[in-house]
Amino acid sequence: MNIAVCDDEKIFRQALISALDTYSHSHSLNFSISQFSSGTDLLCSQESFDMIFLDYCMGQLSGIDTVKKLRERHVTAKVIFVSSFPDIVFESMKYDTYRFLIKPVDTVKLNEALDSFIFDPNRSRQIIVKDMECEKFVSVPENDIIYIQADNVYCIVTTFQKSYRYIKSMSKLQNELSPAKFFRSNRSYFVNLSYVSSFSNSEITMCNGQKAILSKLKYKSFKDTFFSYIKSCSAVS
Repeated sequence: MNIAVCDDEKIFRQALISALDTYSHSHSLNFSISQFSSGTDLLCSQESFDMIFLDYCMGQLSGIDTVKKLRERHVTAKVIFVSSFPDIVFESMKYDTYRFLIKPVDTVKLNEALDSFIFDPNRSRQIIVKDMECEKFVSVPENDIIYIQADNVYCIVTTFQKSYRYIKSMSKLQNELSPAKFFRSNRSYFVNLSYVSSFSNSEITMCNGQKAILSKLKYKSFKDTFFSYIKSCSAVS
C-alpha cells in the first residue's frame, strides 16, 4: 500500500510515519510511505498513492488547493486531512476527503481510519504494476485504469497520470480485474467501461482519445454489457 504524508512540519511527519509503521507491523502489512514538505512537492511526484495524509496550512499552497488540483487530475487516492483547524472540515469535504483528523493525531482514530479503508469489502481492487521511469513496483487502483493493451508477454496499463507495465500475461491480469467494470474487446485490449466515450462495430473510443479494437465476434456482447453497465450506474446514482 502506497501512502503519502504531506506536511511542512518535519516533527509531525515523523510522528505520523512512526504511527503508520506501528500499524503496518501489527497487521503484517507492507506500507511504502513517501513524505513531502509541501503540496507543490506532492503534485510534482510521479508516484501513485492509495492514501494521502494532507496538512491544511502549508506555505504558498494550502492543503485545500492541493487536493483540488489532485482531483482535477482525476487522482482517486483516499485523502485524510490532518489539521489544527477543525473549521475547515466542511470545506475539505467538497473534494471527497475520506477522513479529517485533528492534530495531534489520536492513534485510535488513525487506526480506525486505516481499518475502514483496508478492510472495506467494497474497496477497489489494486493492481501491482511496474513504473518504468523509477523502476519501482506500485499498486494502482483499478478505477484509475482507462485501458490495458497487450505488449508481447506483458501488458501496458494506462491511467490518467501515466502508463505502467504489468509483468504477467493478459490472461493473468483478467483474473485480477472486476468483471463488472472491464471488458476484453479483443485479444489485445481490456477497456474500463467507466471511461468509454463511444464505440462502433469495430472500435471503442476511450475518454482520452485512445481507440481499442473491438472484434466482430464481441460486438454484440460488448454492446449489451456496456448498456447494462450504464443502466446499473444510473440506478445507483
